[in-house]
Amino acid sequence: GFGFAYALNKRASAVQGNIPAFTYASNGTFDAGYKYHGISVQLAGMVTRAHSGVDLTNWGYNGQAGYFIIPKKLEVAGRISAGIMSGGTPNQHEYAGAVNYFIKGHSIKLQADYALLRNVRGEGLNDHQIRTQVQVIF
Repeated sequence: GFGFAYALNKRASAVQGNIPAFTYASNGTFDAGYKYHGISVQLAGMVTRAHSGVDLTNWGYNGQAGYFIIPKKLEVAGRISAGIMSGGTPNQHEYAGAVNYFIKGHSIKLQADYALLRNVRGEGLNDHQIRTQVQVIF
């Protein structure tokens, strides 16, 4: 699958990265995904550009690959993502690994992951995140 989107926002009502609210800005995204015999790959790219007030262009990317060790039941995955900011704001990066157990497809699943989050609270301030969650859809 593929996806493209573009939006021109003349008065954004919320802060977008380091671009202030009420700034004339444009946003663009691209995403692609591929699944085949238990292998999955997802890629995405994003860009935000201010056209008034501040001269900033921020962009980011996200990539994830997974493989079902036990078909339709147990999946391992890796993820990398980043937000690249202009204007002196520190770039942010995430590196993660995950294990997903599908009890009843996506309706009931258990997920666990570990992530190294770089510069999320400022330059050189890194965090380690361990997360587990159960998803129940009814």
